[in-house]
Amino acid sequence: MRKIKDLTSLDTDENLVRLATYLESLPADYEDFDMRDFLEANGLDALLHYVEQNGSVQSCGTAACAVGHGPAAHMFMNAEERKLMREDDPSTAWFAYSDRVFDAPDSSPQFDWMFGGGWGNADNSVRGAAARIRYYLDHGAPDNFERVSMYSYQNYVNDYQEYIKS
Repeated sequence: MRKIKDLTSLDTDENLVRLATYLESLPADYEDFDMRDFLEANGLDALLHYVEQNGSVQSCGTAACAVGHGPAAHMFMNAEERKLMREDDPSTAWFAYSDRVFDAPDSSPQFDWMFGGGWGNADNSVRGAAARIRYYLDHGAPDNFERVSMYSYQNYVNDYQEYIKS
């Protein structure tokens, strides 16, 4: 049973479905994906270019996690988040974006389940990320899934396998 349903609006559910659908549309062997980084760009200029173009950059030499692919799925950073990107640590902007767009604040079980960097060591794939989002929409984060050690994520890989689309 999804315990945190009351905290999630229909809009954020729709955004999560949009992100999962976008991730599933990418090739299974898609190389520009890495759960360990919001967006791995060649310097701040490349990062800002991606963010300020709202993900519409076709090939910018970056790799991104599920949250980092949000702008490419047409869920854009707002002006305040873009300002944070330019003036603060870029992670601050991504956490604000994730909270606003996906109702997944940093250090929350829903953030860690869908977007946690520990998945980079357990299932670093676009299909796995999309499956975890779809699992979350049906069940929420597993009851025993708290902010786990990045090495414990492997223990949860079987939980969402039925949601993986080929």
